[in-house]
Amino acid sequence: MKRVLVIDDDQFVLKVYQSKFEAEGMRAEVAADPVTALTQIKGNLPDLILLDLMLPGMNGVELLQQIRAMPGAEVVPVIVFTHSYDSSLIDQAKAAGADVCLNKNNVSPNRL
Repeated sequence: MKRVLVIDDDQFVLKVYQSKFEAEGMRAEVAADPVTALTQIKGNLPDLILLDLMLPGMNGVELLQQIRAMPGAEVVPVIVFTHSYDSSLIDQAKAAGADVCLNKNNVSPNRL
């Protein structure tokens, strides 16, 4: 079974995406902060990471840089999804190793 890790500080978003991925037959795990996310990734690499850029304590770009530095994690697909329209932040995410950057306003859980 494919394992997806959803990283977002919004509990509603976590529940919506967790439910959607599980309905699609995937094992969905959630992390509401970077420390929890890193612990989960170190314990068992997911098959896909869905990552918000605005997180408490560390932004998503910084977290993505740490993820990409982990052995084996450089090949895990990372989809960045954010409400931010800051093009420099999106560019930083791409430079840090995001495979795709999406705006939450334009992508529903069904479409994702």
